[in-house]
Amino acid sequence: MIALGLVPQVDGLTDHPYGRDIPEVVPYANNPYFLLRDGIATADTNGTFASQVSMFREQAKKYRATEKLWHTEWGYSTERSKAGKPAISEDAQAVYILRRILESEGIGVEHTFVYDFKDDGADPYSNEQNFGLIHNDLSAKPSFFALQRVTSTLAGIDRKSVV
Repeated sequence: MIALGLVPQVDGLTDHPYGRDIPEVVPYANNPYFLLRDGIATADTNGTFASQVSMFREQAKKYRATEKLWHTEWGYSTERSKAGKPAISEDAQAVYILRRILESEGIGVEHTFVYDFKDDGADPYSNEQNFGLIHNDLSAKPSFFALQRVTSTLAGIDRKSVV
């Protein structure tokens, strides 16, 4: 999109950097499969989140676009596997969200939005229904309290003044 000349019209580049397993790794690493399938890699060979941000910014600079990056949707589902155990536990969801928030802050992502505030349904085996910081019945998951604590701590910090 940047190469097509949308440069003056955009305030920020957007992405939905969902991870598969851990927050520091994203899909679509620089490997033969993704290069053949998509014709482009969006991260280094290890698929690191930091390299993905760096590659977005390099492309923006190449076409004289804004380097502001907005991660407008990402999260971790606490769906249960067929064996009845969560694929990602509620505690792991909280830790993963904090790790992604802190890494985003550390590498200068301008805006980041966790998907989803509330579980979309009550089916524990549905991936799409279990991304929430709170359950469908409005009871809080550990991620709600963890995000509340870290945002309170980071509020008002000027990242330019932090060494």
